[in-house]
Amino acid sequence: MPTAALNPALQYVSKNKDRFLQDFRTLLKQPSVSAQKLGIEDCAKIVKKQMDMAGLKAKILPVKNGNPVVYGEARSKSSSKTLLIYGHYDVQPVEPLEKWVSGPFDAKLTGRKIVSRGAADSKNNVVSFIKAWPKRAGQSSNWE
Repeated sequence: MPTAALNPALQYVSKNKDRFLQDFRTLLKQPSVSAQKLGIEDCAKIVKKQMDMAGLKAKILPVKNGNPVVYGEARSKSSSKTLLIYGHYDVQPVEPLEKWVSGPFDAKLTGRKIVSRGAADSKNNVVSFIKAWPKRAGQSSNWE
């Protein structure tokens, strides 16, 4: 059973669940197979947009001979401490296609599961970090 301290966070997730799932599925539907140079730039734009919407100052940093890095930050007014969160939005190739029960980028909702490439590694973490930020930032006018 969750402690009382978790109740505000759980209420925040419950209240925003449909929007969070929609944004997650939008990201999952975007192919981002780095080994095949498939959809990476478009996926980076989606991540940046979601970061912008969460109130983070975000930008896409091109990488010579590599995939773009999506960088976001929020600065504290009173602390010089740094919190770094790292994740990746690229996925592994989807072959063999015949092993998939639905298209690998369909983000199909099956019961309480979403079947899609990247649903568990690691677009889920990227979206979770982004969606958690407004709640954390909203707890005070200045975070530490």
